[in-house]
Amino acid sequence: MMFTIARTAFRRRRRACEPLLSVPIRYYVRTSTNAFDNFDNSVTIGDIKVDNPPRGSNAPHLVPNLPSRLEECHEDINASLPPCHLSHLRWMLQKDMILGQDFLLLGTPNLARERRHLMLLYAALLGREIEWVSVSRDTSEADLKQRKEVFNNGTRYVNQAPVRAALNGRLLVLDGLEKAERNVLPTLNNLLENRELPLDDGSMLVSPDTYDAHKMGISVHPDFRVAA
Repeated sequence: MMFTIARTAFRRRRRACEPLLSVPIRYYVRTSTNAFDNFDNSVTIGDIKVDNPPRGSNAPHLVPNLPSRLEECHEDINASLPPCHLSHLRWMLQKDMILGQDFLLLGTPNLARERRHLMLLYAALLGREIEWVSVSRDTSEADLKQRKEVFNNGTRYVNQAPVRAALNGRLLVLDGLEKAERNVLPTLNNLLENRELPLDDGSMLVSPDTYDAHKMGISVHPDFRVAA
């Protein structure tokens, strides 16, 4: 399913998005690591509620910060967001947490900044760790898989952002996906559709179902998602 945030669609859907203004976004940020605390980690956007959004691999530096104007709003941030932004955020939450699917935001090039803002805002609201790949014509397979680097008078393979995201259950953001060259599209397609990725060190990422069935390869984390 493709979702559009083009300017014409924004005007067309503005009226349809207005009912969401009466349904607040509520989020609670965990401030304690005590397993027996009473903090509520639930996130509600519109009529979609997630009780315990994934926390990744305990790498808080990978979680985007909320804009300061939204930090001051605490539980209800509706007054600070356009109606259709709420609709987009609800849709992203449903795709990510309820349906367990990747999601794609489409729009004209002049709205690229708005798309980035929405994805970062979504990750900040959920406390989602992200890995970011800025796709360009110079992006190669090595940028999506592993690079061979010198280390302690030897060499080693270093996982790149897509591999780190897949292993740790993070949100992988592919910025500028339309700029990808044809030679890297099969790699991206295999990761998106099959959750499989052969790596240069001889190992291979496989989907959780494949791993459970055959006990081979390295299982992709079930919370791994791709946004573009």
